[in-house]
Amino acid sequence: MNSDIKDIKSPIDIPSQWMWLWIVLAAVVVLALLTWLVIWFFKRPKVEKKIEIVPLFPWERAYARLENLRLKNWMERAYLKPYYVELSDIIRHYLEERFSLKAPEMTTEEFLDSLRRSPVLNDAQQQILKEFLNMCDMVKFAKHQPSASEAQRSFDLVKLLIDQTHGN
Repeated sequence: MNSDIKDIKSPIDIPSQWMWLWIVLAAVVVLALLTWLVIWFFKRPKVEKKIEIVPLFPWERAYARLENLRLKNWMERAYLKPYYVELSDIIRHYLEERFSLKAPEMTTEEFLDSLRRSPVLNDAQQQILKEFLNMCDMVKFAKHQPSASEAQRSFDLVKLLIDQTHGN
């Protein structure tokens, strides 16, 4: 007999149908677990930095608005009507926020009349406000062209009024 010829290998055991079922089931579980992990990773709530909003006092808002108005350089560019409109708006909103006066909705006369009966401003402060609001009305309605020094004085009057009333 020839020694080159080798005997055939024994048959391989093929797993039964149940073994294939367990392998497929394990693959599905692993795939489902991986899918859940990916979804959880991308859908988890992001930790955001909390921005704490600190409310400003009325006088802080008014000072900020005055600074923004100053930075617009409307006095230097001779945009006096919008300058006075905004300056008047600043003091009216400040007084509304600070003392709950409905200043923005009233005419100058109505507003000054309501202040005469109110204890929020003393006589000197009422006089400052009256002088300022009359100048605003002259610019807005009578086409008065104030000088740069008058415009600066109006700005200073508003700031003075805020300075005097923010601690009351």
